[in-house]
Amino acid sequence: MKLGEALKVQNNLITKVNHIRKLIFKCLKAQEGDTPPFKVDELYKEYVELNIKIRQLKTSILIANSKIQISSERSMMESIVEKDVWLMQQEMLSSIIENGIITNSYNHLIKDISLVEVTEYEAQYNKVCEVIWTLDIKIQQQNWLSDIET
Repeated sequence: MKLGEALKVQNNLITKVNHIRKLIFKCLKAQEGDTPPFKVDELYKEYVELNIKIRQLKTSILIANSKIQISSERSMMESIVEKDVWLMQQEMLSSIIENGIITNSYNHLIKDISLVEVTEYEAQYNKVCEVIWTLDIKIQQQNWLSDIET
């Protein structure tokens, strides 16, 4: 199985587990005389089985990621970690931009002023986005080129 395929399967399993979790919580109580549409014991058994599959798949994915080289200087894991750090920086820049833009409200007696140069942060944001996109393309290429053992 290709790494990209394994990641898709993992995502589908996680979606299914989350759905089952919601069903379990909705079926925990019923009014006297009513019967929930699902049996919690059966749902929970399926929930546990799916979590075991997720754990096995995640382990295989992590092992594969630790062996894959994106380039001669960088492993897949290093690229993923780097992307995560850039995503945190992107989120911070986005928040600075959103909160630094002043929208004039005529109801205020005291006018708000921005304490940051929003356009400079926007330029930094765009550069960070480019770095993330470049890393993401390299990671995705390896996801569909690399096989994993399941």
